[in-house]
Amino acid sequence: MNNIEKYVSLLPDKVVRNVEIVSAKELGQNYMLHIGSKKMPKTGYIPRIGQRQGTQEDRTTPRITVSSCLLGCFIGYGAAVWEAQDASAVISSDDDFTQGYYIHSIPFDYCLKPTNRMVYDSTRSDEHWLVTYDEETKSYSSSVAGKMFITDIGYKVLSDRPADAVMTLMVEISALDGIQFSSKHYLKKGWYRITGPADVNTMSWLKDKDFQVVEISKGEFDAAKKVSAAMLCEDFKKQKPAFMTW
Repeated sequence: MNNIEKYVSLLPDKVVRNVEIVSAKELGQNYMLHIGSKKMPKTGYIPRIGQRQGTQEDRTTPRITVSSCLLGCFIGYGAAVWEAQDASAVISSDDDFTQGYYIHSIPFDYCLKPTNRMVYDSTRSDEHWLVTYDEETKSYSSSVAGKMFITDIGYKVLSDRPADAVMTLMVEISALDGIQFSSKHYLKKGWYRITGPADVNTMSWLKDKDFQVVEISKGEFDAAKKVSAAMLCEDFKKQKPAFMTW
């Protein structure tokens, strides 16, 4: 029995029955992805019980929630579209990447894959947990694999169900080897405009046929970022259109 198997054996019975140990070798990649508005803490990422879990989600196992792909992170984060609509913006205090999200790449050897009984949307987001199972995993280091921000949100009006939200993401990938966006879309180093269903309307990281991925120039990315950041100024906040205060 290795260290992570020993760790899992000590968890509550419900958790033991509803998690699977996954190795980097089995997954076919030696990193997991995590998105957030700030750079990695100086202490690294420390597994903990967060504040944003759903009411039915497990709150007994300290972890870092990650996904194998960027779309999975976006689905799991679940608040980016709301933050963009609210014009509240995500502001990083240690950087000038206003209203955007860092894409963190976290190396790992083993992680846990929870079932839907542990995390209600784990199948949709391909959520995995990085946990502390030995001295080396008390904290996890990461590198910034890229940045992303939302430029547009629209709605598709449908007669038989509520309108579907559609978003446009601008993504910069700085990781030399690139990263996985979804099951079928791989992003090499560069800049992209990605259009598709918003996080709340994305059925699964596996169902990505409705996403259009277009490679763009750094100039186009930077120009879009200036417009996005300008929307945070005090004058704009006072005069923003009514539809942005829904």
